[in-house]
Amino acid sequence: METQLKLAAEAVMKAKTLPELDAVTDDLTHFSSEELNRGSSPQINRLRNRISQAQSFINRWQEYFLAGVEENPGRQLEILNDLTRSRSSYRLLAPEFLTSLRDSLLKQQVAKVDQVVESLKPRLAKAKGVDDVQILLEEIQQLQNGLTYSSVPRRKLERVVTTLNYWLQVLSAEASGQSQNLLGQLNNMESNSYNFQADLIDQDWVEAKRRQALANLNPEYQKRVKVLRPLVDEALVASTKQGDLESLHITLETLLNHSNFSGQLRSQINDLRNEVRSLSRLHESLKDQDEALFLKEAGKKLSDSNPWVGFSRSLRQPLLVKGAEQFYGLKLSFKKDQNLHPALRDLASAAAGKNDWKTALSAHQLITRLSPQEVVTSDQQRLAAIQAYLEGMRLKEAGEKDLAMASLQLVLYHDGTGVPRQQAIAALQELRAAR
Repeated sequence: METQLKLAAEAVMKAKTLPELDAVTDDLTHFSSEELNRGSSPQINRLRNRISQAQSFINRWQEYFLAGVEENPGRQLEILNDLTRSRSSYRLLAPEFLTSLRDSLLKQQVAKVDQVVESLKPRLAKAKGVDDVQILLEEIQQLQNGLTYSSVPRRKLERVVTTLNYWLQVLSAEASGQSQNLLGQLNNMESNSYNFQADLIDQDWVEAKRRQALANLNPEYQKRVKVLRPLVDEALVASTKQGDLESLHITLETLLNHSNFSGQLRSQINDLRNEVRSLSRLHESLKDQDEALFLKEAGKKLSDSNPWVGFSRSLRQPLLVKGAEQFYGLKLSFKKDQNLHPALRDLASAAAGKNDWKTALSAHQLITRLSPQEVVTSDQQRLAAIQAYLEGMRLKEAGEKDLAMASLQLVLYHDGTGVPRQQAIAALQELRAAR
């Protein structure tokens, strides 16, 4: 019996075609009918069951072959995962061989996905419109469909698909000629940090489309802005020189009460007035060491389509930098025209790159506390992973090995950038070696 199964395993290892595997199954069937047809004792039944398990394994191995012929690596991985967990696989082929084969195939998938993603950005840069990006999206989705669910390469492509869908919405809004809609889609895209994880969309592309949208707004609106803007700008300059935001608030209040304009422009000046009041409260929070007031006001911002958003950023950003350091010990900095949440995500990413997980944790905690409505899934996942890692390392230092391992294991449920996955794996390996 053992000799027959060993011969079957060797034949399976050597088989290069489906008919060769059929022949192995036939040999096992012949052996069972010739050698195991005498009675039905428990021992004979166990031997027949082993033959049946071996034949079931060969059937799955044939499916694996077929998936390879059809160039479906996702299906191949699913089968290998099943075989490594199946008892029959251990009775015909060594589990180490199956695991090695699975790991090799997974590495090939990872390499292929990395190559495709790397080649995607220049193609995306050359895309002229919705149709071109739709073609790229369909190619990525086709590749994604051939990957195993919950695998690392598939999750990476899921982020790419999310980014391309957001970019399609931007391009569709641009093609419609509706500048206000385009500005909204650009804001939606920036609010989801997934869209920049794969490094597909340059911030410069986003800003170029935003500038064009602002330039294409209603001509009558632009005319009114041209007439009124000098009055507002003069008040802005005066208040900035004097450091007196209260007088600016009064000036804007007067404009709203006595000027003859309505609609979008009135709304934008009203928003500017509210922004000035928020800036005053930020000043107050720093002066009075009032963290709760700082949190309440720091997450606010003027719309990117507001004509005075540049003025707002010039006053708000220094206050946010000071508050981040004063209350949380964070060295925050801003890129040109950058809002607070992207700046905090950049800070967290830079800290993660330096293995400074405490700073990364503080940045993500501040994101969630400032404006929960702007927190995306990736923010929550990174926060949970970093918290679990730091807690695991604390427990490790305290000698609580089992609790430390349980906490570090939680990190492995998260992947992507900005997560201490490799550090957690190294710590787990060290804890296991010490047992």
